[in-house]
Amino acid sequence: MTDVARIDWSTPQAAARRKRRYSADRRLQFYGIAAISLAVGLLGILIVSLVVTGYTAFLRTMVTIDFPIPSKYVDAADPAEGNYRAVVRDGLRALFPDVTGPAERQLGQILTSNAQFIVRDAVVADPSVVGATLRLAVPASDPFDQLNKGTISRDVPENQRRVSDRQIEWFDQLVAEGRVTTPFNWGLFFNADSRFPELAGLAGAIVGSYVDLVKRRTPRSGVSTGG
Repeated sequence: MTDVARIDWSTPQAAARRKRRYSADRRLQFYGIAAISLAVGLLGILIVSLVVTGYTAFLRTMVTIDFPIPSKYVDAADPAEGNYRAVVRDGLRALFPDVTGPAERQLGQILTSNAQFIVRDAVVADPSVVGATLRLAVPASDPFDQLNKGTISRDVPENQRRVSDRQIEWFDQLVAEGRVTTPFNWGLFFNADSRFPELAGLAGAIVGSYVDLVKRRTPRSGVSTGG
């Protein structure tokens, strides 16, 4: 049986090896911390840039209108079948009594094209408003949503933007009256696809992605047949 050589850690050579090893460990730790810090910093820059440039997507322009719900348009016994197009028209007329004729159509373009259905759903949910006035916040149409967010510039010539000078005057009047608000756009997450941009949401894409993920994680049971 031979003696096992023991390393004398007290020698200058051993001390130098320890020093080099500790230095390498510290460098490795430094490189790791630097890499993590850089990754976190870049992620922070990405998040900030997304928020700064795209935060308006999380907001939605709403216009509050007082809609008279007369019995001549809506039957309290069957509120789902009312003439809600006329209800929306009269609600806007009350705010802009000087707007008549073909200009009424341009006025109506301030609100989403689904305004009549939004009003209908509110009346169906509370038929007691028939014969009274319903105060309701309705989404603005996409051009006026973009105008309110500054995406559509007022400074370009009228023929180069989606809203006319007169429509801007009407919208500014609504703003001055405190009828225009920009709450958080919950519809972005809970609404399905829509041909109206102001009403479109990601619900379909979110549900579809979740279902696809579940399918990928769920093992398929094979059925074997005898040959």
